[in-house]
Amino acid sequence: MQISGETVVATSGKEDWDFVALPGNSTTWVPKWGFLTSAPTFDPRFDIGGQLGGWHYGVKAYGGYGGDVGSDGEAKRGPAVNGYCDFAGVFGTGIYVTGVAGTSVNNVGVYGQAGESPAVLPELTAGVFGVSSDTPGIIGISETSPGVVGVSESDMEPAIGGLGLSSGVLGTSRVPGPNLPRNIPTVAGVVGTAGQSPGVIGTSTNAGAISSSAGRSAPAPRTRSCRSPTARSACSIAWRVPSIGSRISARRSSSAGAPWSSSTLTSAK
Repeated sequence: MQISGETVVATSGKEDWDFVALPGNSTTWVPKWGFLTSAPTFDPRFDIGGQLGGWHYGVKAYGGYGGDVGSDGEAKRGPAVNGYCDFAGVFGTGIYVTGVAGTSVNNVGVYGQAGESPAVLPELTAGVFGVSSDTPGIIGISETSPGVVGVSESDMEPAIGGLGLSSGVLGTSRVPGPNLPRNIPTVAGVVGTAGQSPGVIGTSTNAGAISSSAGRSAPAPRTRSCRSPTARSACSIAWRVPSIGSRISARRSSSAGAPWSSSTLTSAK
């Protein structure tokens, strides 16, 4: 079937759908696309490939084989939804495949934002980039495994880097430990606190468990350029710290006592 014209308009009637694409029942051939916006050249020509909106979801997508067919006649497409994904602009799910994937050659793979955009956004390239003005940019939760895991295959770069105008990393086990004495600063590169266990543990087989150094001496500043997208991806956090730190406004969490807030370690009065 072919329909050709400048515009095609459908008005909702008694069915649950306005447009539907059926794959047919041929055993020797399957169609590649259900719906296609065709613009195969370098310039896609369309400003917007499509606009979809709905009450529960703007787009509901699934991939790969489904599971058992339910009472509604549709196969199980993924895990049960919860309060975070029951309503969404884009909902992607799967049983054997990735639910939602974002990739880019020279820019951010997936960008996530909570609330309005921060006043200043540093120019960074990452697989996942999360930002927020007043809440954490990224949160990871797991019932039986680490909430966040970082892996680096480089012998020169850390698996996880922390940069803050307050403390770089704040680790809390269960509940915070006691307040620090008045003459000890509460801001540090790494802060660990716990109510019933050690605040920080360090172990090593062939070197010191914890190394320390104090004073004003520091290595000479590096001059490597991070201007191009390719170079920016390769730059280590050591090169990015000065430029990021000078552009990010200091913001403190308004949630006093939150596990990610430095307010849990205020000095004793």
